[in-house]
Amino acid sequence: MRVTVGSEEFSVGGEVFVKFAPNLFTTDESEGGWEFSDRNPRVFQWLVDYLNGYTTVLSIATVQQFLNIQTDLLFYKLDDVMRTIKNQMPYHLVNVQGQEFKLAKHHTVCSTYQWESAMYVRDRSPKLFQLVLDALDNVLDVQTLSDSLRETLRGECRFYNLTRPEQLLVKCSTGVNPYDDALSEITIRLADIDKSGVSLHRGSNLCTNECTATSPPSEGDADDEGNEAEPAKKKQKHAKVERTAWDIVKYSRPLVDDHPHELILQPGQNGSTLVFNKSNKIIHVDVTGPDIAQFETKFKDLLIREKVDLNDYKFNFPSHRRGAKGDHLVVPACVSICDLNINKINCSNIGQLMSSTKCSERVHDFTDMKRLGYTCGLALHLNNSLWKLGVRNGEIMMIAIKIDSSTNLQEHNKRIEFV
Repeated sequence: MRVTVGSEEFSVGGEVFVKFAPNLFTTDESEGGWEFSDRNPRVFQWLVDYLNGYTTVLSIATVQQFLNIQTDLLFYKLDDVMRTIKNQMPYHLVNVQGQEFKLAKHHTVCSTYQWESAMYVRDRSPKLFQLVLDALDNVLDVQTLSDSLRETLRGECRFYNLTRPEQLLVKCSTGVNPYDDALSEITIRLADIDKSGVSLHRGSNLCTNECTATSPPSEGDADDEGNEAEPAKKKQKHAKVERTAWDIVKYSRPLVDDHPHELILQPGQNGSTLVFNKSNKIIHVDVTGPDIAQFETKFKDLLIREKVDLNDYKFNFPSHRRGAKGDHLVVPACVSICDLNINKINCSNIGQLMSSTKCSERVHDFTDMKRLGYTCGLALHLNNSLWKLGVRNGEIMMIAIKIDSSTNLQEHNKRIEFV
């Protein structure tokens, strides 16, 4: 049959279009052939080559070329052919302010963004989009990026709703703990945790029985026991067998990690405090500021399943150093395996610290939160800290891994640098 498109004439076998019937060439009869003065002859030539197997969808290189093909095929009522082309294309064609890109479809499988086979994006940066593609293709070393550029790129990922590259751009580190059956661990900021990746590690061997809210005994305490030391050790050993281990929260980055890692979270620098109660020998971490909302957002769903009510840990009272009332999240803490630095000096004996004269401040007594009072102890301002989160029998415990702290305003001022 003869088909004239624009100023060009084509001779096409009618059987080419029959297998995609009904369409314009099988439903409308024309004795002298078809003539389409307002259609694109290059598109029709591409269509004939495609239907005869002489070319593939990979030859579609630009957004405009795709849109021209789509417009003419819909005019020819070849909707089935257009659907086939879209399904065969392994990528999305994206034109960002005049620059052409190809984004592999498997990167958008879990995206809720309205991705089309070809699309124009006029209000974003092509340079930033190229960096996002480089991150997806592992061409870009995301760990070397500055924090500002990293956050900018994550903003681009959120605009396009590309979960995987956004997670690849999260600042974190992974490693293996040789002291816990070679368990993998991930260290990540609290604000960067995606709640969909949070789970629970049942029966962790690390810091389970030895982790309680009480401080470890000092060497002086052991000496005072005298001849009763040996029976006490046996009793302690027996007690450890009876205790239930803390289950540690795990985390896997969505669409990045094949398996979950034991989570080490890093809160923000928002004035949280580690409070040692000398009288009752208990330790709590007093979380303040935006970290309270972040903690609840990230872990609330998991903790509800474990029958933990975070409202039991949330209070409103004056802070240790300021008189105004504020919101607080007060959680029992374990520091027995912590690398603790106080005023840039390593503290290797927590028990000795608790029994020393330094531990004589007036601090909040969190023994009974229904009757909040004061007692003798020590409050450490947390400059930076790393924690694991333990869950057991409807309760939670913050297990300190690494802490950098200061005790007073003068020590805080030592950290301020000249601009």
